[in-house]
Amino acid sequence: MKLPNEKHSLLVQPFDRSASASLAISDIMLRFVNAVSEKIRAYRVRQARNRFYRDISDYPAYILEDIGLNPEEVAIAKAHQEKLGVGTVAEIERR
Repeated sequence: MKLPNEKHSLLVQPFDRSASASLAISDIMLRFVNAVSEKIRAYRVRQARNRFYRDISDYPAYILEDIGLNPEEVAIAKAHQEKLGVGTVAEIERR
């Protein structure tokens, strides 16, 4: 097949004719898939961490420290409690 303009011949040739192009495309696709899987993994870790802090946010600080959380983690749990607008178990019982 004779093309009218030879400089456009790359547009009609399939990928498998150039091994370097196939490797480059495979590398780009692999990096894309890895980036997407890392984003999904980071999202799941963030969701699990938020769920954990939401679950423990209604316990008093002394109990959280007794189970091994450091003061920074207790402060984060309390910040989640304030963000959610949820009181502690004792405050809810008083209402």
